[in-house]
Amino acid sequence: MALSYNGNSTPGVLEQMIDARSTCQELLQLLAAENAGLMKQRVEEVETRLQMKRQLTLRLEVLMKELKTRKAEWQGHKDTRNMALRLAEEIGAFQKLAGKNLEMLKAAHQLRADMVAAIRDTIDAHTPKVQTYGRNGYMATTDGGTRVMSREV
Repeated sequence: MALSYNGNSTPGVLEQMIDARSTCQELLQLLAAENAGLMKQRVEEVETRLQMKRQLTLRLEVLMKELKTRKAEWQGHKDTRNMALRLAEEIGAFQKLAGKNLEMLKAAHQLRADMVAAIRDTIDAHTPKVQTYGRNGYMATTDGGTRVMSREV
């Protein structure tokens, strides 16, 4: 039986807060694991966690929106006020960790872009020059160049 302060069959505010805290904690664990993987330069872990991050983030947003609409219910009870304070602390921790995650993802992306640019520059520097004769018998020297297509992560 769900606790409900308004007597209807929808989940009570306390259960929603517990669910929001649980979702936030899952996100924290996911981001912490991803950041640890990025520190060890295991970028492939980002892709495997992307869908789960999206699902958990969406779930947390929906729960928070619902809790905000029911603010009068949870502000009137000591248990739910205390739970709301803990939830706010966890969301603050999540935001800090998400910021760090964003910085690490940007750094990993920049590192890859720099490596590709260095490889391209090395290839261009060591590419043999093409020499052809023009119509008037002049020799023209050109290089083929290397093209790298940019891809956003």
